[in-house]
Amino acid sequence: MTDEASKNQPRKAWLAAGLAAIVAGGTAAVVFAVVWFRHTVGDCGVVRFYEHAFGVMVLGAWAIGTGVGGSLMVAGRRAPTIGAVGSAVAVMTGLAMVLTCITTIHEIREADYSLKSTEQLLGFLAGNDLDRRKLAAHALGERRAAEAILQLCTILDDAQADINLRHNAAIALGEICAPPRMEDVDLDRAVASLVGALAYRDEYLPCSIAGALGRIGDARAAAALGDLLADHSRPSTAREDALRALVRIGGREARSAMEKARETCDDDRLRQSIDAALRMREDAER
Repeated sequence: MTDEASKNQPRKAWLAAGLAAIVAGGTAAVVFAVVWFRHTVGDCGVVRFYEHAFGVMVLGAWAIGTGVGGSLMVAGRRAPTIGAVGSAVAVMTGLAMVLTCITTIHEIREADYSLKSTEQLLGFLAGNDLDRRKLAAHALGERRAAEAILQLCTILDDAQADINLRHNAAIALGEICAPPRMEDVDLDRAVASLVGALAYRDEYLPCSIAGALGRIGDARAAAALGDLLADHSRPSTAREDALRALVRIGGREARSAMEKARETCDDDRLRQSIDAALRMREDAER
């Protein structure tokens, strides 16, 4: 091997390493961009703005690092030391991009609860991680998992539980118990918990519960919804949602509850809504 060949061998090694890192980093950057922006697309607001900004910053940092490394590698034709530095920069940048891509895919898959089994979701729901419990309740509702009813009812019955967790539990019960229902749905337990929690003095939870009872359509909830509708001390949004639920439930019990609430209603706009709902019921029954 000549002296010239011996001198060129290290140069070829760092050049090959740098080029391989640029290719690997570029591939990882494309995969990251597709996965990340597909995950964040479609929503808006402050949180999504920062998520989009994070993706742009990652890709920008990779592009700058790769550009600097590649430029130094080109300059290294005349100054081998500079080329070796450029190769090191390219390798570190490419490696960081690959690791970022792998970590991002893993975290997104972990956050995608539609990929979890029902058993996993039930385990999360019974665990101590509040965020996981809320996400699990939501996912179980979307899956209409009847086996989750007992845990969801236990959460809803607990006045000390996190309000957002109870909110998700109420919505999930409404989705699971809405017609058409599976045979193993414990409708009695679900309706009892929802009706019991309807009395909770929160601004938004009764709205979620009323919506769930309306989807379920069980006449046993009519009296409690009527009480909420007639309660002057409750927020107008909750009373309006109670009226909508009664309209969806329909039947003699719902009509009686609306008529009773109409007699004592102190809100002109709400009274007009009740009148419209009653007329709609009359037209439907003719």
